[in-house]
Amino acid sequence: MKRCLSALCVLLVMAGSAFAADFSKNVKVIVPFSPGGGVDVTVRMMSDLGSKYLDGKQLVVENMPGGGAVIGLTAASKSEADGYTLAAYTPIAISSTITKKTTFTVDSFIPLVMFCLDPTIIVVKSDSPHKDLRGFLESSKTKPIGVNTSGHSNTQHIGGMIVEKQFGAKFNYVHSTSGGIQLTQIMGGHVEAGLMSLGEVESYLRDGTLRCIGLMSEKEYPGLPKMERFSSIGLKMDQADFEWGSMRGIAALAGTPKPMLDKLEKAFLGIVRDPLYVERMTKGGYPLVVMNSKEFGALSKSFEKVLREMLTPAQ
Repeated sequence: MKRCLSALCVLLVMAGSAFAADFSKNVKVIVPFSPGGGVDVTVRMMSDLGSKYLDGKQLVVENMPGGGAVIGLTAASKSEADGYTLAAYTPIAISSTITKKTTFTVDSFIPLVMFCLDPTIIVVKSDSPHKDLRGFLESSKTKPIGVNTSGHSNTQHIGGMIVEKQFGAKFNYVHSTSGGIQLTQIMGGHVEAGLMSLGEVESYLRDGTLRCIGLMSEKEYPGLPKMERFSSIGLKMDQADFEWGSMRGIAALAGTPKPMLDKLEKAFLGIVRDPLYVERMTKGGYPLVVMNSKEFGALSKSFEKVLREMLTPAQ
């Protein structure tokens, strides 16, 4: 009996040592979106920092767009849960399981580290007749306002639905496939307003090309023109302690051994707190908000509650 126990202890120590050792190969992050978007850019800004925190191994970014992010998320979820294939994680990993038939579920991914929480805003052209948030919403009740998003059921679309539900506003949605297309539609007058992420339009707000009608955040954004907050006209959410916007992070696969999860969390916290990454995010206008696995997981659950409420058909 003692000999069996000793053998078991040796095996456990060996297993633990394997995970305590350095990363044995490169770590890949699947980005389920096209190159050039906010998620892709913010993940790629990490890539050359990977070796510093991954024991000399590389951080490889692979774009796998299609199906509203479902193709990339499906591929990631079917990978081996060894910690060497990860996924760029956004609310669409939750919403797609509610609105589509997917082979993955919300439990297929383990939120590892969050690095960005980009608040949802409504923007209009600088010469738009819509001057303030309350007037904008009141006008929509008389005649629905054409508002674009970068995709059906994405974070910004849900933000619009929340506003419609609470204030009785009416929007005619135009769903495009990227923030760039949204900007073209707004500038060309094809829609009256856009539901976008702050980071996508920060430079346009700074130079006065666009105006922010409403901001779904309580944070301060130095250097930007004063933006009216939805809370100022009574927006209420059950999760009063967080803003609504695009959370961006890295997720591992369910079943990844705990020691490997701990290694990955430590490595990615190092990357997103690295001064060079902080500088890149600041210059790019992407709000850097860092959360560890426990905090990110809790926030994801809060988002899931809102998404299910907004996207689940009434019985």
